Amino acid sequence: MSWGWCCFGAGIEYWGSFAMDKKIEKHPAGEPGSRPGFSDVDLESPEKKFLMLAKFSPIGLFLDDPQGHCIYINPRGSEILGLSPEEALSLDWAPFIHPDDRERVVTEWNRAVENRGVFHQEYRWVHPDGTVVHTHELFYPVIGAAGDVEVFVGTLMDITRRKATEERAERLQRLYRATTRINHAVVQLRDPLKLFREMCRLAVEEGGFQMVWVGMPDEKKEFVKIVASSDTTTEHLEQVNIALDEGPRGQGPTGTALREGRPVICNRIASDPKMAPWRGNALRHGFGSSAAFPLEAQDKIRWIVNFYADEPDFFNDEEVELLVDVVGNISLALERAGRDVEIETLNECLLRAQRFAGLGFIDWDLKTDEAVLSDEIYHIFGIEKGTMRATQKLVANAVHPDDQKRVREGLGKTVRGESEYDEEHRIVRPDGSERWVRAQAVPVVRDENGKPETLFGTVLDITERKETEARNVVVEEQLLQAQKMESVGRLAGGVAHDFNNMLTVITGLTEMALSKLDHSHPLFRTLTQVCEAASRSADLTRQLLAFSRQQVISPRSLDLNLKIGDTVGFLRKLVGENIGFTHIPGDSLWTVNLDPVQFDQILTNLAINSRDAIQDTGEIIIETSNISLDESYSDSRPDFSPGDYVMMAFTDNGFGMTKEVMGKIFEPFFTTKERGSGTGLGLATVYGIVRQNDGFINVYSEVGKGTTFRIYFPRFESAPEAIGETVEPELITGNETILVVEDEELILEFIKEALGTYGYHILGAGSPEDAIELCEKQETGIDLLLTDVVMPSMNGKELADRVKAFFPGIGTIFMSGYTVDVVAHRSILEKGVNFVQKPFNLETLGRTIREVLDSPA
Repeated sequence: MSWGWCCFGAGIEYWGSFAMDKKIEKHPAGEPGSRPGFSDVDLESPEKKFLMLAKFSPIGLFLDDPQGHCIYINPRGSEILGLSPEEALSLDWAPFIHPDDRERVVTEWNRAVENRGVFHQEYRWVHPDGTVVHTHELFYPVIGAAGDVEVFVGTLMDITRRKATEERAERLQRLYRATTRINHAVVQLRDPLKLFREMCRLAVEEGGFQMVWVGMPDEKKEFVKIVASSDTTTEHLEQVNIALDEGPRGQGPTGTALREGRPVICNRIASDPKMAPWRGNALRHGFGSSAAFPLEAQDKIRWIVNFYADEPDFFNDEEVELLVDVVGNISLALERAGRDVEIETLNECLLRAQRFAGLGFIDWDLKTDEAVLSDEIYHIFGIEKGTMRATQKLVANAVHPDDQKRVREGLGKTVRGESEYDEEHRIVRPDGSERWVRAQAVPVVRDENGKPETLFGTVLDITERKETEARNVVVEEQLLQAQKMESVGRLAGGVAHDFNNMLTVITGLTEMALSKLDHSHPLFRTLTQVCEAASRSADLTRQLLAFSRQQVISPRSLDLNLKIGDTVGFLRKLVGENIGFTHIPGDSLWTVNLDPVQFDQILTNLAINSRDAIQDTGEIIIETSNISLDESYSDSRPDFSPGDYVMMAFTDNGFGMTKEVMGKIFEPFFTTKERGSGTGLGLATVYGIVRQNDGFINVYSEVGKGTTFRIYFPRFESAPEAIGETVEPELITGNETILVVEDEELILEFIKEALGTYGYHILGAGSPEDAIELCEKQETGIDLLLTDVVMPSMNGKELADRVKAFFPGIGTIFMSGYTVDVVAHRSILEKGVNFVQKPFNLETLGRTIREVLDSPA
C-alpha cells in the first residue's frame, strides 16, 4: 500500500492510498475524437477503476482510517467541502460544521468510529468563505479477515437544493393552510374589522409571517391609520408612521401600493433605500422582507394589507400569487357584505357551512355510530390516536358525570332533528384531569323523512376562558365593592367636614357658656349634656373620616407585637372576664409604618365586634407573622400589590357570619345588632384605616364556628420608634398677638372671643385677602397665625407662606374639618406642621397654641 499523488493520463490526479501491485503506465492521449483521460489509462486493475469512477462521481467519496482520519477524498468531495484535497486530508473537519449542528454530528461520528458502526447524518457545512451548504454524509466500516476495521468507506452529497426545496415546500404548505383558514374566515365573518383581525391572526399563527396588519387612509387622507393587526406587533406598530404622499414616509410598500393600486414587494428591508424611515425598527424586530396589497371594495381602494417575513427574498411569484388571491377573496367578501338582501340567504348558507373550520371536528354517522375524529379531538380529550375505535361514544364517555345528563338531553334533541347542539361542559381525560369544552353539532345529512343521518360537530377547548371568567367574576365583585366603598367614603367625608364646622361652633360656644355659669345654675346641666352630645357627634365624624381615609395621621415605625402587648390589658377589660384573650406574637416580626392611635382604633373595634359575637363564654386570639406575597395572589385581590407584609389575624369563636353579611360588614352604618345597640361604624373604621395605610383586609367566617379578620400592612424598613408620653403645657393663657383667619363667620367670632378670654390679642380676618391687608398695616408684629386650610381664594398653606414674608419668625397652626393634601399628603401629616382637627374644644386649642408659641422658632 502506497500514499501520495498519482497522475493518470491527461491531468487525472488523485491524492490518497492505493495498492501498487500493477505498474501504472502513461499513454499518449487517445485518437482525435476520443475522450481525453480515458484512452490513455490502464483500467485493468480494480484500484484504477475505482479511482476513475471516483474522479467523475457526482457525489463525494472518501475513506477514513480505523481512527476516523480522512485518508482519501475525491474531487467532488473536496468541492462540496469547499476545501482543497490537501486541506480536506490535513484539517480537522469539526470546526467547519455549523455551530448549531456540531455537537450532534461530532457525538454521532465518535460513536460510529468507537462502535465500528454506520454514520448517517444530515448537517450544515460552512465553507472558509462563509458559504453554508447542507450535506448528507454516510459512512460504514469495512471489516477485515481478522475482524478489525480496515477502513471506513463514505459518501458525501450536497443536498442544499433539496433542503431549500423542502423548506420552500414547507413554507408554501403553511401558506396554503393559512390561506385556506383565511378563506374560511372570509365566508364566516361579514364585519370587516373582525375579518381583518382574524386574517392577521391566521397569517401569523398558520402562515409563518412575523407580522401582519391592515391599515386605511385617515380622515384627512394624509396618513395610514392602523385598524387591525396580529397581537404580537403592538410595539412595532406604535412607531409606524406612513404617509400617503410621495415624500420619504410615503415611498415604502404601503404608501406606494395605496397610491398606485397594485401589490408592492420589498424583499430586502436591510438594503432597500425606500425603507430607510422604518429600517432600524424593522430590523430590531427581525423583519427581512415585506409586501403590501391594496384591498378594494365598491371599486375603491379602501384598505391596505401588509405582510412581514423574517427572511429576505421571502416573496416570490408563488407567494405573491397566493396572497393576491387571499386579498382578492377578502375584497369579494366585503363586496358581498355591501350588497342588498337578495344574496342574504346564500351568505348565511356559506357561513353555516364554514363556521366550524379550524376546530377539532367530529363527523358522526348515526346509523353505524362510526365517527371521523380530527387530530385536535384526540389532543383535547387526551387520547392517543389509534388506541381506541373511533366512535361517538369515545367522546361521549369522557363527559364529566355531573354534565352527562344535560349533554345527553341536548344531543338527543339534535339526533331527533329538533335543534342544533351547542353546549359547554366538562370532560375527564384518561389521566383524571378535567377540561372545559364547547361542543357544537348540526345535522348535515337527512333521510327522506327529514330525520338526521349524519351530524357534523366541533369541539373547542375553553378551559382557559372558563378559568379567566371565574377569576373575573371574583375581581369584578371586589372592584364593585371597592367602588361602592369609595363613593360612600367621599360622601361620608364631605358630611363630616360640614358637620365638624358646625360642631366646632356648638362645642366652643357651649364651653364658653359653661365657663361663665356656676354648677348650681339651672342651665349648667343642660349645657353639659349639649357638650356631651357634641362630643359623641365628634366621635362619629372621626369614625366617618377614618372610613373615608381622610383622618389626619402621624405614622411612625411600629412593632405590632409590642403595641399589641401594651394594649392587651385594656382589651381584656373591654371584652369582659367571660372571654379569654390570647396573644401569639410572630418571631422576628417586621416593622410597619402606622399611626399608633389608628392601630388602637383597629384593635378596639375588632375586640368590640368579637365581644358582641360571643355568647356567654368564648375566646379571642391575636396572631402576628411575616408574609411575602407574589403577583399570583393578586388574581383575586384588585387592591393588592406584591411585596412583604406584616399580617395580624384577629380570631374569635363567636356565632360567625353568612356570606351575605360578610359582603356588607365594612359598609358604614351596617349592623346586625338591634336598633340603638351600635352605630355600624366600627368595622367601617377598621376598613378605612387599613386602606389609608396601603394595607388590605380579608375576612373568613362560618356560621356557628367564628370569624377571623386577617389584616396585612406593608413592611417598613426602619427600626421601631419609642412611643413617649406627650408633655402638655401647664398654662393655656398668654398675651401674644394671634392672627385668626376663618371664612366661616360663626367659627371666627367664637375663636376670637374664646382666645380673648385667655388674654391673647386677637386679629380676625374672614378671608386671606383681609389677613394680608392686616399684615401690611400691623406694625407691632404678629406671634402666631391660626388659619383654616380650605378657603375660596387661597388655601391655608399659601396664606402662611405670604404671612411669613411679613413676619419670618411667626408660628402657624392649621385647622380644618377634614384633611386635604395642602398640609397632609394622603392624610399623612408632614413633620413640623401643626394641625388641629375640627371640632376641637377650647382646652385643646389653647394647649396647642401654647405649645407652638413656647417651642423654639
